[in-house]
Amino acid sequence: MKKVGAVMDGTQVTQKGEVEIRAGGQTVAKGGTGGMSTEFMFRNASTINDDVIIRAGENAAIAGPISVGAENLTYTVTIGSVNGVNIFVIDGVNNPRLRMIEGSTYNFSNPAYASHPISFINASTGSAYTTGVTDNQSSTGIITIVVAASAPQLRYKCTTHGNDMGNLIDIEASAGSLVVHGTLVIV
Repeated sequence: MKKVGAVMDGTQVTQKGEVEIRAGGQTVAKGGTGGMSTEFMFRNASTINDDVIIRAGENAAIAGPISVGAENLTYTVTIGSVNGVNIFVIDGVNNPRLRMIEGSTYNFSNPAYASHPISFINASTGSAYTTGVTDNQSSTGIITIVVAASAPQLRYKCTTHGNDMGNLIDIEASAGSLVVHGTLVIV
């Protein structure tokens, strides 16, 4: 195997206990290290020109279905403060600009929902965006969005305090192709 990007064999274990597969300096797939139920999502039109063997650590193996295109992610949301202004901190990053893929499911686990409930708006019009949104923050602390085809650019925000706590969400079309020139081995 040759070194692909900065990662040997095109794989690395991320901080969340996932395996990340990189090709050409881009992440083309991520999945958990939980054995037989692991799923991989290859991003958009991914091309891998070398053999790829997917392993998690020396003793654990990755096996399971491979899907192309859609994601199912859960973000952990906390509240931070920058210069005295409250902001959403998503997976440890201060109000990041997010990227979502059409047809994908994104869960925001928001334990601070009572003071800072998350909502989505159309970034261009400022109007509430509720298509594909299931808001269970008052019961479970989770708001979920399944990104609709042709969704506009969105913004996540605090329903109580406005746009400043959040940021933009860029929407990408879901492609659906994976080309492997060589051998893809799941062990």
